[in-house]
Amino acid sequence: RIKILLMIVEAVRRAVWQDLPLGCRLSAHDGIPYEEDPATRRPGLKGYGRPAPFTTPYLWGWGVNESAPDEADLAEPLHLVGLLKGRGVTLFNISAGSPYSNPHLSRPTDSPPVDGYQPAHDPLVEVARHFGFARAVKEAHPDVFVVGTGYSYLQGWKAHAAAFNIAAGRVDAVGLGRAILAFHDEARQLLETGTTKRDRGRVVCTGDSACTTGPRLGLRSGCIYDPHYVETNQEITKRLAALGLTKK
Repeated sequence: RIKILLMIVEAVRRAVWQDLPLGCRLSAHDGIPYEEDPATRRPGLKGYGRPAPFTTPYLWGWGVNESAPDEADLAEPLHLVGLLKGRGVTLFNISAGSPYSNPHLSRPTDSPPVDGYQPAHDPLVEVARHFGFARAVKEAHPDVFVVGTGYSYLQGWKAHAAAFNIAAGRVDAVGLGRAILAFHDEARQLLETGTTKRDRGRVVCTGDSACTTGPRLGLRSGCIYDPHYVETNQEITKRLAALGLTKK
């Protein structure tokens, strides 16, 4: 399963100068596909997520316990990090899950995308799992540079969590993705002023998944707080209402 990845790394290394740092975004744990439980629907909201039917031993996952695939087994991912390290990969961004098959794991939020489901428990559970995956890689391979994921749900407190994990040696840096659409210079302002002052078009990401819901409805992607995205956001609201849904 890892042969093509190793071949790509080796091909990249042949094509660039030898001291160019190489990095890899790596899922530490696939988890299992989830689905909406229609019996738990509430007015305006989709039902809670539940595991889709599966059988054991679960032989198709990555970083999963074959007997209980919703649980992580990091033996293979940690071994792969070692193999990649031996081929000159020195930076790893550790992620988990898929935004399409189990979005509650991939991007913890209490406001799922339109084709998702309501989280069955506090999303902080998944935030903690992301932190644990990155920590496990750093502890097993202290000589690689580890970038952590899963911080956006913490909104205004993510910088505090990042500072703690970095100070504790659990990660070397923290990565932010689409959250930067909401406040593109949030990190710079935080470092320069110690706070994240908000104004028009610069709001700490609330993680309500509208930037994901848009393209899943055939619309352009963007942050709902961006003034250039107002019309698209209004269209999202209309289409959700037509589906009997409201936006949290």
